[in-house]
Amino acid sequence: MKRRRCFVNREIETGHIWRRGNIVSPFDVLKEAGGWYQCPKDFQGKRSGPLVGYAARDELDRQLVGEEYVNFAKIEEDVDVVHNLALLLGRKIPKSILSSCNVICGVPEGGKILAAMLALVCNKKFKYPDKKIIPSKISGERDESIFTFGKHKIGPSKKVILVEDVTSSFSSVKKILQELNKNKIHLTAIVTFFNRSIVWNDYYHPKPDEPYIPVISLIRKEIRQYRQDDPFVSDDVKKGNVVWDPKNNWEQLV
Repeated sequence: MKRRRCFVNREIETGHIWRRGNIVSPFDVLKEAGGWYQCPKDFQGKRSGPLVGYAARDELDRQLVGEEYVNFAKIEEDVDVVHNLALLLGRKIPKSILSSCNVICGVPEGGKILAAMLALVCNKKFKYPDKKIIPSKISGERDESIFTFGKHKIGPSKKVILVEDVTSSFSSVKKILQELNKNKIHLTAIVTFFNRSIVWNDYYHPKPDEPYIPVISLIRKEIRQYRQDDPFVSDDVKKGNVVWDPKNNWEQLV
């Protein structure tokens, strides 16, 4: 039996894919999969749905909140689609970076399946760090995490492309980059399905003395994050109108 053909070369080059007989964009794919949330509002602009909590925190260790959320896990349920997105991403990575890369590394948990597919289509090794959860000190808020390379070790001087499903504060990237630097492993690019950062666009540059790292994404859209005491969100926070862990409580949003 011949495998169903999901792509046409012309659409790959323009950043679109065939989906159920239609040519659609990656953002259309996200919405069709049910992985996009935008807080609903009435005709007066008043919120009629909850805010969402993000992984980023303020100086008081409180989660930031906002009105929009990307849940790549809903896309992961269709492996063919993830494979197609990996093909699109593979086309966007400069040949000079891809040819010198030794390892495609997935950021747990969201970046693992996309990284595996990207490694498959680019004929590269696939690895990912171990993720350890640190329970939050504040009841109801999301836990934090640390990363170490245990079962999947990467040798010194290797060149790595890091893959994440959604990038925002780049907090996970920063933690993994620290682990890579300890072992003299070179991070040559950051690849993501959806870059929603309000700071990092085409490059990630955490410190003045560190190199600019290319950021390659299929969707680039800023999503604002707010402190819990910001007047734009504070009333909803006080009322408890926030889903603090959206991925694990997605049914409360859709």
